Amino acid sequence: MKTNSSIQANRKFTATIFFWLYAAGTLAISLSFLALRLTTASDGARQEPGEQGISPAGLKIRLITAQPVGLHDGDIVIAVEDMSLDDWLTNLFNPNLTRPVWHAGGTLSYTILRNEQEMVLPARLIDYPLREVIFRNWSTLLFVIISQLVISIVFILNPRETSTRALFIWAWSLSHTYVWSFGLQVSDFTNGLSFGLYQAATGILWFIYWGAFLHFVLAFPHKHELVKRFPSLMIWAYILPFMISAVYLLIPGWPINSLDLLSRFVVSEWVAGAVVTLLWLVILLEGYRNRFTFSEKKKARWIIYSGLICGGLGFVFFLLPASIFSQSIIPGHMLGLLLIPFPVSLAISVYRHQLFDIDIIIRKTLLYTSLTIVLGMAYFGGIVLLQSLFQRITGESNQLAIVISTVGIASLANPLRKWIQKEIDRRFFRTRYNSEQAIAAFVSSARNEVDLSQLSSRLSAIVFDSLKPMYLSIWLKKSSRKNTGLDKAWNMLVDQDNETGG
Repeated sequence: MKTNSSIQANRKFTATIFFWLYAAGTLAISLSFLALRLTTASDGARQEPGEQGISPAGLKIRLITAQPVGLHDGDIVIAVEDMSLDDWLTNLFNPNLTRPVWHAGGTLSYTILRNEQEMVLPARLIDYPLREVIFRNWSTLLFVIISQLVISIVFILNPRETSTRALFIWAWSLSHTYVWSFGLQVSDFTNGLSFGLYQAATGILWFIYWGAFLHFVLAFPHKHELVKRFPSLMIWAYILPFMISAVYLLIPGWPINSLDLLSRFVVSEWVAGAVVTLLWLVILLEGYRNRFTFSEKKKARWIIYSGLICGGLGFVFFLLPASIFSQSIIPGHMLGLLLIPFPVSLAISVYRHQLFDIDIIIRKTLLYTSLTIVLGMAYFGGIVLLQSLFQRITGESNQLAIVISTVGIASLANPLRKWIQKEIDRRFFRTRYNSEQAIAAFVSSARNEVDLSQLSSRLSAIVFDSLKPMYLSIWLKKSSRKNTGLDKAWNMLVDQDNETGG
């Protein structure tokens, strides 16, 4: 008969195999879609990833490669070979329908809307421009690859922890990005297999991705109290994104056509992601405030810190300028670089947070970011003012302004660094700042204080305020010498303790 230990070992092995099979399945979907893309000719255009290009009228396209004639950026394809995209989508799996042949060098008849004018034009087909697609999305793909490699290593080292398993599912659900990066194109509306693979990746894997995200925060750094009472919440974490999408689809009423349904479904994916992200933040911050121990807060800070940094950089350098000026500071193909620290921080938080002090990293980041900004402003401000002054005096610009500004900044750097560090500690690391102030005061008073009872009480107060221990005792080593002042002080402390019952 098998022992309980062997049965448990077999279950753990089976569970581990399941997770690796899931990872292999997500890769199989991505590689199958890639194979279809490479063996199917392209019209050189696609729906741009991240852009809502689907409407009840048709598919709004963006060119991948330059087209001297034919399709333009922003065209809306409404029909292929005199059959509307809505009809193609409705008959996607109809085996009796004759479908267009997509081969390089051929042409297909497109009906498009351009500047609200309907026109028919031939679309020239070319080999799929894989190199251009990878160039446009290389940083996003790099983010996914690094996430999957880092989280897989953490999973191999610690496969039994619930939060690690949730993180593994999250990372490999990111395989949907491989498919999403290619974008939806017109040929997908006439091919049931490529359309099905695209929706399986960008729909099903996308929802599982958000479910794993919620699963992780319910299990990190230990199971939430609600999960302990209701274990089925872990399953509902994966069902919730699908439910949010379904509710969003039903709210506006019955769709106009199949394209309208597909358009709503794409929006519902982002709505589900936004709701789960908000819920994720609420659970994490509630735990940080009420449930986490000191060590668990250190782990959580890695996630909060990296999330703020990555999200803040993406907002400042990409979303905000793109919304205001219609032009981001960094190009879209480099956006993934801003997200890479997040999966690395997740791995550190789950597996080896004790090797790194997140408070030191946060303090140093605040210090040197502030110092760089202040010194940079002072340097360029000094150059402008001095150049203006020299120009008024001599009538021409003078390189001496740069020399004076450089020397001034060099002499200002160290005292400014100390002042900024003091202000940062005072405002953001108050406990550390108060402790340092108390220790400094104790050292100053200890120089003139000879009463050991007074020193003991002061030291006890400092330790209690700084470290917050449950209890504290002070042991004074008794000297081997007799009849010394130290012996008398020791005896006085013992007598006081005896009198007070300490």
